[in-house]
Amino acid sequence: MLAISIQDIRIGLIGKSATGTSSAAKELLKMIGCIPYSNSGDFTRQLAAEHGMVIGPFVTYMKENPDLYLDRQIDERMRKAGIENGNGIFEGRLVPNFVDDVFNVLFVCEREVRGQRRHADLLEAARKKGLPFELTWEQVLELEERRDEEDRLRYIDIYGEEVILDERQYHLCVDTTPKSKPAKLIAEEILSAFEAWHNAGRVPGPFPRKDVGYVPGSTIMQLA
Repeated sequence: MLAISIQDIRIGLIGKSATGTSSAAKELLKMIGCIPYSNSGDFTRQLAAEHGMVIGPFVTYMKENPDLYLDRQIDERMRKAGIENGNGIFEGRLVPNFVDDVFNVLFVCEREVRGQRRHADLLEAARKKGLPFELTWEQVLELEERRDEEDRLRYIDIYGEEVILDERQYHLCVDTTPKSKPAKLIAEEILSAFEAWHNAGRVPGPFPRKDVGYVPGSTIMQLA
């Protein structure tokens, strides 16, 4: 049972693909109940539909047409969601840069595990559609890391600085590498940490911090 008002909850979930942000979001929504949920992936799909496209070709279209500022349109939708919704769960890599007064949680995962998880997701999606899928998890990881670097460089080009996945922007860091840590337990710990942050006066972010204190291999920890 929550010890704080649902109306006070503003949590940001940030991480690369296959780090567990969406799984944690689903568990948080189950625990909290009726609360707005904003996802940058959903905003991208909405914008793609408005252009008469599905998300895969649309992402390529975005990269090939930077002068259309489609990335900025997606970010603007997240910014508006943060303003219009007094509370909510906000999922996306640039949440700390566009949504104020949010408890920002950074999800990390060892690269090999991330590649294997992403491979399993794609393999299952292909199986459901009756399609072949022949990539190895190593090849999937290579594609994901290439996309991550393309995103990083694109955001630098758009915003003129490093704005993505800077650990100094976060209040909490979650390592989802261990299989023994189910999403439900991670969600419970996020809520507990949020409550402590809320009761301590909701220190604003993003903010510069040199004392991140994240140690790879730890399961979940408060940033000092």
